[in-house]
Amino acid sequence: MAGVVSFTIQFTTADPLAPGAVSSWVMHSIGDKASVAVTAIPGTLGGVLAVENLRTTRQNDQFGDPVRRTVLCNVKNVGGSSVPRYVVNYSVMTP
Repeated sequence: MAGVVSFTIQFTTADPLAPGAVSSWVMHSIGDKASVAVTAIPGTLGGVLAVENLRTTRQNDQFGDPVRRTVLCNVKNVGGSSVPRYVVNYSVMTP
């Protein structure tokens, strides 16, 4: 039985996200069968964020074999106040 590899990467923003504003993110997974989770967490001052439009693409090499998957998503401030900082957690689990 193969082991499971799991890791989480955190990205911290430096730019504030105004109410209704959207920030786009692009991340790469490590394999074709990887499971991916994305969460957005407001900084210490709070706020309400949503991860929206989560989608994946797959690139193949010249033989049709998968090379990598790209994960794209948007983080939107759905609250009523600006979020000065937030963290995006990108978790990957592979069989």
